[in-house]
Amino acid sequence: MNFSSKDLSVDIEIKKASSRLQKLFSPAAQKTVDSFTNCRLLIIGTDHNLLSLNEREPFHLVGKRYDILGKMLSQVNGVHEFALLNTCNRIEFIGLVGNADETELIVSRLLDFHKLKRGKFYVKYDEEAYEHFCYVAAGLYSQTPGENHIVAQLKEVVQTAKKRSWANSFLQQWFDATMHVSKHIRNDVSSVLKKTEIEELACNYLASLFQKKELKELIAVVIGTGEIGKVVVPHLKELGTKSLKWIYHHNQPYLPKGVELHSLSELPTILGNVDLIVCAAASPVPLLHQGHAPFFDQERPIHIVDLAIPRNASADLEKVMENLTIMDLDDLKYWYRREGCDMNRVFEIASDDVREHLDYYQKLTTGL
Repeated sequence: MNFSSKDLSVDIEIKKASSRLQKLFSPAAQKTVDSFTNCRLLIIGTDHNLLSLNEREPFHLVGKRYDILGKMLSQVNGVHEFALLNTCNRIEFIGLVGNADETELIVSRLLDFHKLKRGKFYVKYDEEAYEHFCYVAAGLYSQTPGENHIVAQLKEVVQTAKKRSWANSFLQQWFDATMHVSKHIRNDVSSVLKKTEIEELACNYLASLFQKKELKELIAVVIGTGEIGKVVVPHLKELGTKSLKWIYHHNQPYLPKGVELHSLSELPTILGNVDLIVCAAASPVPLLHQGHAPFFDQERPIHIVDLAIPRNASADLEKVMENLTIMDLDDLKYWYRREGCDMNRVFEIASDDVREHLDYYQKLTTGL
């Protein structure tokens, strides 16, 4: 086959154009290839052990912030699959990422963690991330270690991530593996760890605060008809308060016998003869604040147990009312720890369980 000089010149021009295109696109293409061929497990987060409630509250993913953050993270080149965990004591990014250093920096900034000192949030990769997630799923890092609410919360987190196309099969496998290990952990630490849910803890605290005879003279109010509110109401009934009022906003709950139901708009008219309030409503702003002070009896002692994040009771209310005391989640945590719990032994047992089931981690990461 014979080539003319014209054919040769065309071939040369094609090669030159190809070379120019390669120089133009190869760095970006190589970056994408590296991102997919160097995948790692990554968790970036903070919790009640690192930040007080006051420090942590601004970082919680409430309202539209959760969705906006998810949309931004889904556009990050190095983030392949992820989920966002936002509970009353924890904010976490959980994901499969490439370009680790660069992606870690971007994710931390989108979470606003660049505003925190390094020791105020954690970054965990690979086996350490897997172990951490096992402990979270087992409830060991919860406000009340061993509680079960985290299981339902994690299931919802994974389903939300899949529904919004933030995650696919890998995250589901990661979740399934850690849930399996967490069941072993829960079983093995049960003899050491006294399991207490947060609403039960709140009622235990109230029972310790008042004698049984005093409880029978108290008028109590529960604000919020969500999961926690629905459990707190029967607990308070068992404690035997004189009167129990349940405040709802949008959703009227099934009303147990002996409980009064009131709308949120009626709250100011109820506060005048209240002795204790348990707050458990999902609200981006405080439902009890300084403006409510005139509605309270300024002479009788009043106790508020605030189980909500963000908090339902503003701290400024306590400042203007000497007869009022607010107990929030951090306060309950410290009270619970004083009750006695050998967490060192708990984590020794849990660590042994994770090591015993490392084959789950190895199967999970095969091919990454």
